[in-house]
Amino acid sequence: VTGVQTCALPICQDGVIVWTDFSYSELQWEAFKNWGIFKDYIYLTTIAEQRILVRKDELSEEDREELFDLLNANVKREE
Repeated sequence: VTGVQTCALPICQDGVIVWTDFSYSELQWEAFKNWGIFKDYIYLTTIAEQRILVRKDELSEEDREELFDLLNANVKREE
């Protein structure tokens, strides 16, 4: 993994919007090769081997469930 970003992560049917203090990008689901959960984080790994971290406790229960539904429908879960 070449980089890790902790970010806010608005989600939509087409992908995610990633923004940090340093960058902003809109990524389609095809930009991700897998996702998973590690401790308090949901992570997404991009094709470019960058990892995006989202703190689970910063999402409402509804947003977390919507994110899991979209991830399961669009991105392979890492075992």
